[in-house]
Amino acid sequence: GWMVLNSEPSGADVYIGVGDALPEYVGTTPFQKKYEYGHYTYSIRKNMYHDCVGVIELNQSKIQNTYPMQPAFGRIHITSTPAGATATVEGVTGTITTPGTTGDLKSGTYTVRLTRELYAPVTRQVTVSDGATTELDVPLAANFASVTINSLDGAEISINGNRAGVGTVTQNLAEGIYDVQASKAHHRDATRQIEVEANKPLSILLKPTPIYGSIDVMTTPIGADITIGGKSYGQSP
Repeated sequence: GWMVLNSEPSGADVYIGVGDALPEYVGTTPFQKKYEYGHYTYSIRKNMYHDCVGVIELNQSKIQNTYPMQPAFGRIHITSTPAGATATVEGVTGTITTPGTTGDLKSGTYTVRLTRELYAPVTRQVTVSDGATTELDVPLAANFASVTINSLDGAEISINGNRAGVGTVTQNLAEGIYDVQASKAHHRDATRQIEVEANKPLSILLKPTPIYGSIDVMTTPIGADITIGGKSYGQSP
């Protein structure tokens, strides 16, 4: 008689055993083959689905069965506050930007790690169940502080050697130690090392100091009156 086997979804591997023998691979669904009447064991297998196993008594010209396969996978929907974090799932290639949903994951427990610039990384354990989407919502802890650097008009401000702005600059900086500097023409640079702690705003003043010099003035003939900027400095030399 004919043995006609199908699965939902199709494309599953079919294993048939004669009598009580262990099933052996014979093809994929939809499957059809003629066998002698008798007792057969079967196993229908597909990746990410639970196996369908059982016994077929072939005692007529055709036995046709369809096996709905139960999913052995689920998904994780990941959100974060604030959004825009990068999520990685242990053992899975690629990343997800929150909010986002993974592809199909075999049922089980996974380690999910979220990272975002200026926020502390977070790791969570998540269990994926058959045919379900597990919700994971992660609040992220700020790992930065607002830093304001004040200086003279026209002074260029740099942070760790990178230009940050002119005059007054406010930036969110991650926890750590920074070298800050204010530079202005005809002035000596003002530099300082600061330590930034999360959630502790910081305001500092960097004031470049003028560079002074002297001028010798000589004239021919001597005895000329000298003024600089409207101020009298006597006669030459």
